[in-house]
Amino acid sequence: MSTILGLAGLTASDYAYVNNANQELLYRGIEQYVSMANHDITVAASAFVDPIPTTNFKERYQLTMSGRMQRTSEETAGKPVARSGGWDVAYPLYNYHESVGLSDVDLAYMTPAELQAHVDGVIARSKNAKRHEILYRLFNNTQLTFTDKRHGSLTIEPVANGDSALYPPVEGSDSEATEDHFLESGYAASAMSDTNNPYKTLVDDLVHHGTNTTDDIPIVAFIHPDQQTLTEALTNFVPYIPRQIQAGQDTDRILMPARPVPGKIIGYIRGMCWVSVWNWIPTSYIAAVNLAAPQPLKMRVDPQASLGSGNLVMLPEERNGVLTFNSWRLRFGIGASNRLGAAVMELGIGGTYSIPSAYS
Repeated sequence: MSTILGLAGLTASDYAYVNNANQELLYRGIEQYVSMANHDITVAASAFVDPIPTTNFKERYQLTMSGRMQRTSEETAGKPVARSGGWDVAYPLYNYHESVGLSDVDLAYMTPAELQAHVDGVIARSKNAKRHEILYRLFNNTQLTFTDKRHGSLTIEPVANGDSALYPPVEGSDSEATEDHFLESGYAASAMSDTNNPYKTLVDDLVHHGTNTTDDIPIVAFIHPDQQTLTEALTNFVPYIPRQIQAGQDTDRILMPARPVPGKIIGYIRGMCWVSVWNWIPTSYIAAVNLAAPQPLKMRVDPQASLGSGNLVMLPEERNGVLTFNSWRLRFGIGASNRLGAAVMELGIGGTYSIPSAYS
């Protein structure tokens, strides 16, 4: 990504003059730089979060029709049918603000490198806030009551957690039923093997509603580095071969997912899923996402574009004739929408799924 000075059309030798005489150029450069960073964050999160945010605080996720077509005589019409059912979802909206402790004197003496580091630091903190909210909603299997200042109490749903919501029938059944996508393996992380294969369980849970059950299932499983060695030891694991390495004549080379995913793709388990090692996944947990279905999560933003539309925005202030870049704001919230789009497994023997401490 370009630097702030590059986007402003400046060189390092221009900086001292512009910082004191025409700070509007710097302001525009920072705006463009932050906009590019916001876009990168949206793309990186698109495996989990619908890239098109919503301004709705509450909505109904509609089901398709279930059941079989009616058999009738030639002279009669079937009874009217319509799509029915679904589950209600809601989304929080949080306000984040950052005040960086720099005086107008500090800013007047700030070098280009210091300015770049200052903005990069704020961007990193906003990225960390979004990642935490995404993973919180992915790994936490409880409802959240959010008190909305303008709409009252909202119930924020997790991924399918075995509550009373009814989901489309699984293959082999005509009846809608409840679903729980928070699983416990029943064996320790150290016992993962071809027999104790958590990936098969997760994939089956994601596709048994009839969503892409062919061999090229576009599912990604995210793991902690602690689970990498045993994953690579599975018989059907095909390692990713970097472009810098020429594969042998009889060596399989995997294709990468069409949708960007965080972490590092280490390979593909035949007939199951890609595997991505991502340090932010808690050890002894696996999160799987179906890329053939709508994203499991959705982001709520303000209807007023001036408030940032879910992106980090700078709130410039002038102090003693010097523009300060100390005040920053971010407004967004994450809630589950397609509650069938992800599944999480704890590799453990406690009997039931337990929430990782970082997201409880």
